[in-house]
Amino acid sequence: MPFARRLHAWLVAAALGLGGGAIVDDASAATSAAKKSTAKKSTAKKSTAKKSTAKKPTSTKAKPQLRSASGPEAIDEEGEGDELGEGEAEGPLNPEDEYARIEAEILEEQAKGRSIAPIPEPEPEPAPAPDDSPVWVDHEVIAGDTVESLAGRYNVQSKSIIRWNKLDAKKPRLRSGKTVRIHAVHPPPPRERREVEIKKGDSWSKIAAEHGVDEKLLKKWNPAKKGKDGKPKPQIVAGHTLVVWVDAAADAATSAQTQSRLLAAKVRGTGVSVGAPTRGRLVNGVELPDNPDLYTRRKPDQSYGSSHTIRTMVAAISEFRRISGYTRELVIGAISLQRGGRFRPHRSHQSGRDVDIRLPILRSIDHHNAPRASEVDWRATWRLIDAFVQSGEVQYIFLDYKMQRTLYKFARESGVPKQRLAEVIQWPRDSRSNNGIVRHAPGHTTHLHVRVKCGEHERHCQTAR
Repeated sequence: MPFARRLHAWLVAAALGLGGGAIVDDASAATSAAKKSTAKKSTAKKSTAKKSTAKKPTSTKAKPQLRSASGPEAIDEEGEGDELGEGEAEGPLNPEDEYARIEAEILEEQAKGRSIAPIPEPEPEPAPAPDDSPVWVDHEVIAGDTVESLAGRYNVQSKSIIRWNKLDAKKPRLRSGKTVRIHAVHPPPPRERREVEIKKGDSWSKIAAEHGVDEKLLKKWNPAKKGKDGKPKPQIVAGHTLVVWVDAAADAATSAQTQSRLLAAKVRGTGVSVGAPTRGRLVNGVELPDNPDLYTRRKPDQSYGSSHTIRTMVAAISEFRRISGYTRELVIGAISLQRGGRFRPHRSHQSGRDVDIRLPILRSIDHHNAPRASEVDWRATWRLIDAFVQSGEVQYIFLDYKMQRTLYKFARESGVPKQRLAEVIQWPRDSRSNNGIVRHAPGHTTHLHVRVKCGEHERHCQTAR
């Protein structure tokens, strides 16, 4: 029963002396009680005339007890507790007729050309001011790497690499497969290992030119193997493969950024969030466009959001790809249903502003399941969080408190200042404290829960947590 009717029924019951703190659960029951009470009063008037001298008995009414509106913890799509039992009552924002009224009002305004989120132009935006803060990078050594070549690649001094890694200053040696730490400004993205099939007519120089690498390095990456006779085997054989290390991540990130601008420009501007994340709806829900270069939609039928949310997502993930060089799959979980509202097992995700994103995993992990903490690429995770925070359009990002500690550690090792982390991450302050954008939510150990702010044109949207 709607709360207003229950409240009215309780007031009627209280006025008629139905003590004991009981709440009348049906308006008809209250009406029936009122009729019986009126009949009793009529009879009581006649007897009162005869017993006018009798003293009225005193009675004490019990105060009604408030009942908790909170329900059991919900479970999200990864089998973890949903954080949205945090003081918010479960239930619809308004009765269905109230939502229908708001929806009709929004649609009418949109038909008249009002209350529509502006669509950005696809032209490239001015590049943001570069961040000149140096960061620590763990560089994996491959064949052909030298202290001098790494100094040129990261624009640092050779003696600095020697000092940072405690190498022999006279004969600094780098071993393939090991890592060296480098403190660099704007480090290049990691190189990508590829296996190239040799075609008929190929040569060392031709393959090197096709992939933009040095021919001498190509030969070092593919050392000759000796046969049974002790002589080196021919390496350029059609059908065989060669290992090539290329800087492809930068090109992929640039391409993804260009695509994201076009993608954001195509997102309809009519998707509007109504109400709060735990008690809301979605008008003209916008589906997250399919774009494997940026992300993978886990459940397309649950990938609807407001126009503002979808555009914020596309821009932030594109920026993450650009600054991190992360090339592995990024899985998007639930956002909202097409018209919003409650869908189990979630309590939130009702108004098109909540987004579940699986934590990025290390390149060395070969599965595509929800990762354990040791399988998470925490440096990439920080870059992903930072990209959303830098957008200025994120209200909260929920992550388990213990995982925040690990995130903080890796961010500090990457050179992020303490002051910056204090602004973004709740840890090491109490998990119940009102600090940071990244907040504790029990069970959120395999994915981030990003909550986008209400858009400028969403006047029926509620930003309260």
